[in-house]
Amino acid sequence: MRGGTWIKPTFGVALGATVIDDAEGSVSRGATRLYRILMVEATHPMWELRCQRCIARGDDCAEKWRTANEIRNNWLELINQRLTLNRLTADRRKYGTKAMKRKMVLLTWKGTLKDEKSVPDEWIDQYGVLMGIEPTRGSGRHRVPH
Repeated sequence: MRGGTWIKPTFGVALGATVIDDAEGSVSRGATRLYRILMVEATHPMWELRCQRCIARGDDCAEKWRTANEIRNNWLELINQRLTLNRLTADRRKYGTKAMKRKMVLLTWKGTLKDEKSVPDEWIDQYGVLMGIEPTRGSGRHRVPH
């Protein structure tokens, strides 16, 4: 996790991602939480893609399947939405004692932000902070420029 050892993703890990814990307690809470988020956020789109491929788009016609770039960009959008949700739920003025602890948000997303060294210390309160992975451009005439 962020330079550490990743748990091999399996069907069991995907289903039980919310109960993953290191027996010795040596994994940081933030890194463990990030792994859980990534596993949960990846599982649903995989299921959805399979259903689309088999039912809606036709399993026998590869031209109708989503491209790798479409899948990657969709997943990045989901993760950025989760980051935004974490930021918003850490607002003590709005949620009071029910707000997520800012320290947990910082620990969870540490090492994943775009240009993290130039991000202000209070990035939780600012909009436009995204993960450090850029979406890829599509190929062809109708791609959307950055």
